[in-house]
Parts: sequence; structure tokens; C-alpha cells
Amino acid sequence: MNGVPRREELVAAAARDEAEVERALGDLKRAVQRPFTISGHIGEQLASHPLPWLAASLLIGVWMGGHSTRDR
Repeated sequence: MNGVPRREELVAAAARDEAEVERALGDLKRAVQRPFTISGHIGEQLASHPLPWLAASLLIGVWMGGHSTRDR
């Protein structure tokens, strides 16, 4: 046939493209998953030891609040 792709060629091209998309999605999932594993660890620490986190956030809030009132 003169320039018209055959069905077999289209199926093969679709399979190659599908494999490439699957590889790219796997890479994307791994790249996105890494940063959130750190926050998952922090969440576990917060759940197991809430008082130190609460105290630290209170101190930071008081410290930042004191700085914002001095700037006025």
C-alpha cells in the first residue's frame, strides 16, 4: 500500500508507545514518592510524641509573634 500504515504496524507502534508511557509513569511515581516519605516519617514521630512537637510549635509561634509586634 502506498504510504498507508497497516494495522500491524499501528498495533506495534501503540505497544511501543504504551511501554514508554509505563516507564515514564514509573519514573514519575518514584520521583514524587521520595519527598513524601520524609513527611510520612515526621507524621509518625508527631503521632507517637505529640507533646514535644506541640511545645516546639508553641515556642516558634510566640517567638514569631514577638518579632511581628516589634516591627510595627
